[in-house]
Amino acid sequence: MVLVVSGKIGLRVQKLGGKHHVEQDKTSAVIKEIVDGAKVVKMLAWEDAYLEHACRKRSGQLALLSQMRRSLSTVLAVGRASRVPQDGARTSMTPY
Repeated sequence: MVLVVSGKIGLRVQKLGGKHHVEQDKTSAVIKEIVDGAKVVKMLAWEDAYLEHACRKRSGQLALLSQMRRSLSTVLAVGRASRVPQDGARTSMTPY
């Protein structure tokens, strides 16, 4: 049972990881755009608009990161709460 739950949560973490990388790339692109256009931004007083844009991208990235961490914490909690066989007891998962 623990393996099934952990497996399903692991798949969720994997999917969230992919989405997190996409969001991270978007955030990096916005920051690169800001750095590349810093002179234009300063000249035209667009700092607030760019900062707001970067913050929106970062909040999406942080939301996915938070979901990933919660899922990993759940896997760890399920593993810790599962029944551990006594010393010397063999289980079906034991390779010998």
